[in-house]
Amino acid sequence: MDKEKLHQMGVDMIIGKRGLDKGVVEEVKRRLKRKRYIKVKMLRSTLIAEDSDRKSVAEELAFKADAELIDVKGRTVILKRKANFNKR
Repeated sequence: MDKEKLHQMGVDMIIGKRGLDKGVVEEVKRRLKRKRYIKVKMLRSTLIAEDSDRKSVAEELAFKADAELIDVKGRTVILKRKANFNKR
């Protein structure tokens, strides 16, 4: 699926002031089990909570959720389930 179509889909999850805590990461993993791609919107408070820039937070989320980072546009992130995701 191309990036433009992915960005046109609705937001699956919004991350706020809690940042990338364990509950947020587990929810991302749960959603990736059901869908191949998910769209995550980060609020400004996420970047403040993580004390980092949007690209770094997106990369950290992908790493922690064992997902592939497809794109970051503004504070919106597209993640893809890895091929070996269900085996873990």
